[in-house]
Amino acid sequence: MSSSVDMKHDAPEYIQVKYYTACQGPSTEIKESSECDELVIGKEVQFNVQIKVLKCPVDSKDWKQTFKISPVGSQEAIYVNLEMNCDCACEHPEHHVSNTYF
Repeated sequence: MSSSVDMKHDAPEYIQVKYYTACQGPSTEIKESSECDELVIGKEVQFNVQIKVLKCPVDSKDWKQTFKISPVGSQEAIYVNLEMNCDCACEHPEHHVSNTYF
């Protein structure tokens, strides 16, 4: 008997979530994928998750986000609390230095 699992998230569009797994295959090579098919029931599958902020929200109240990562159809979930550092002094134009060659 086999089954499948597909991971999902409810992060906003400016937060990228990527999944990596080797599923249960004979190879231990980890590939980018949010799903595994033909799983043996009772055996574990491990997913690694990469989270990337693509852009900072304009409204500073959105700089703190909580979103959910879970298998489709399951009540089990991981909640991610993310605080974006969007007001770093290094992000201000007056701190940018241009290179000039003579």
